[in-house]
Amino acid sequence: MAAERPNFYLLLELDPKVDDWPTIQQRLLEKQRAWANDKTMGNPKARRRAESSLAMLHEIETLLKDSEARQKEAKEARRQQKEDHHAPQLAPDAQVNVHRRQLYTGRLATEAVNHFANFFQALNWPAPSKVCRRK
Repeated sequence: MAAERPNFYLLLELDPKVDDWPTIQQRLLEKQRAWANDKTMGNPKARRRAESSLAMLHEIETLLKDSEARQKEAKEARRQQKEDHHAPQLAPDAQVNVHRRQLYTGRLATEAVNHFANFFQALNWPAPSKVCRRK
């Protein structure tokens, strides 16, 4: 896979186990519609991402139509997913900065604790055991 472009399976949010062209083609059409919508109505960041993705449509289709190239792309996508799975996306302190101004109660509080527990575990920190409530 070329280093200057994203993995096409990941770009299409497509499971690397999918290997049949009709399914891939259907997903490509769905993403093309979404990107076209983002290009005209998205925020500036989404617009740039959509324009970049739309510019790669021909290359995506050409590569994924070829069975051998498709298998290599899927293998690389699995490798990247495995690598991404083992590395935390943001450090816990950065995550806290994102969430510190929000009040979480009930289900949202439980989800937040569970979300941060994975980071604490990765850093060998004790995980929070219960949700604290403001009085």
